[in-house]
Amino acid sequence: MGPRAILELPELDPHAVEFYEHEEAEALYGAIGRLSGLKWRVYTELGMDVGLRLGELSGLHGHRTDWLRSQITVVDVMTRLGLRQHPKTKNRTG
Repeated sequence: MGPRAILELPELDPHAVEFYEHEEAEALYGAIGRLSGLKWRVYTELGMDVGLRLGELSGLHGHRTDWLRSQITVVDVMTRLGLRQHPKTKNRTG
C-alpha cells in the first residue's frame, strides 16, 4: 500500500475545461509579441495551440523542426536536473 492510500483527500467536483476563444488567444499573442518580441509569441503559440508542456518548449531545438512538413518532433525536455531525452508522453510530434 502506497502513501497515498492512507491519505484522506477531499472530494473534488469535476469541472469543465476552459479554452481561450480564438479572439482571446490572438489578443494574447499580439500583446506578448509587442511586449517581448516574436520569440516569446511563438513560444506561447506552441504551448497553447500545439499543447507543448513548459519543459518540452524549453528543450525544443531548431534541428527538430521539419520545415517541409511543418512538423516538430519533441525529443528533449528541460527538467530541474537539466536537459534529458524523451518527453513524458512518447512520440510527441506536432
